[in-house]
Amino acid sequence: MKLLIDSGAGLDVADPLGMTPLMYTAQFSSSPEIVQALLDKGADPLARNKDGKMAIDYAKKNKMLVGTKAYQRLLDKSLE
Repeated sequence: MKLLIDSGAGLDVADPLGMTPLMYTAQFSSSPEIVQALLDKGADPLARNKDGKMAIDYAKKNKMLVGTKAYQRLLDKSLE
């Protein structure tokens, strides 16, 4: 993931469902560091998919992220 981020991969490019890399990472990753790296490089935490969900909505269900700094960053941004 770091290689993709550092090589300039589109951080907010969405798939046909409107899912961004940050959303997928928040949903499936066991590594809060990857979420942090995406946010540090400018991934949009407020982007919404076709169901109206943001990355925080997926992170809330990911036990590996809840309570981490990455989770808190997503939560703080979603409340702005």
